[in-house]
Amino acid sequence: MEASANLLRKVGFTEEGFLRERFYDNGRFVDDWFFSILAHEFPERFFSV
Repeated sequence: MEASANLLRKVGFTEEGFLRERFYDNGRFVDDWFFSILAHEFPERFFSV
């Protein structure tokens, strides 16, 4: 997950929340992370109009 989180931060997303042990998957509890980006924060190079 850390690599994915770093990528989201790199492109401008903000970490909004973190829920510990939210899901049970393959015999273990898994954390859940929440990221967001507002329209005015999103780099224009990603818009394809």
